[in-house]
Amino acid sequence: MTRTLLLVPALVSLVACGGGASTQPADATQASTAGGESTDSTGTGAAASDTPSDPSPEATQTTQIVSDAQAPTQGRVGAAVIAVPLPGTPRAELRADVQELIARIEDVAAIAPPNPAASLTQAQLDAYVQGPFLTWVERRVRATQDAGRYAASLTNLGVVERGFAAALIAYAYEDMATSVRGMPLPPFLQRDPALMQVFQETIDRALLPIAEYAATGYDGCIRVFTEARAPGWEAWPSFCSVRLADLREVFGRYATEPTER
Repeated sequence: MTRTLLLVPALVSLVACGGGASTQPADATQASTAGGESTDSTGTGAAASDTPSDPSPEATQTTQIVSDAQAPTQGRVGAAVIAVPLPGTPRAELRADVQELIARIEDVAAIAPPNPAASLTQAQLDAYVQGPFLTWVERRVRATQDAGRYAASLTNLGVVERGFAAALIAYAYEDMATSVRGMPLPPFLQRDPALMQVFQETIDRALLPIAEYAATGYDGCIRVFTEARAPGWEAWPSFCSVRLADLREVFGRYATEPTER
């Protein structure tokens, strides 16, 4: 079973690196260069000098992007409600293509990982890893990439809209990484701290490319909203700063290690 579980990081890495995830969301790139040089992604270097270092509790509190008042414009049936700050402009008043991007991110977040049985034989575990789990990873990565390409296709975005799009794509990639890291695991693995540590570190290394895409988007969000100081969007630079710091805490130690691309 140990051998089979260690196939999971290899499958994640294969899909993430070989399935097109190397295409960086264009809006994230535009946003991260809009205010100066980009940071070193998930590396340990500091973010932009004007990044809020001690955001207030009010600014970092996240809320559902769809409120009851915005119900007529909420995402498609079956979509997830994403936990990010409310946009400074009511959802119904955003550009139609930006509303579509929100809906696509909600669709991505709704693709939940499969839940394996508590007790699996070797054959059943093999079937789970190479069947439902791999299918979920492929679906999730493909949907996230599609959302990124859609964001990159948006034209004539204003500065705030660019920062918003970059943050949403960053959220989708981060949520992908979080879902893989938090996937249900067989009890025997949870009972073995040494094996659990090896498994988690291997997973984290495999997820590094995905974390880097998320970090790039959050960095762009920080720079855009910090410079724009747009009324109603005050929570966004702090939100993105906190998310970027969390990514660096988890993945930063692997960012300077040689990786095969």
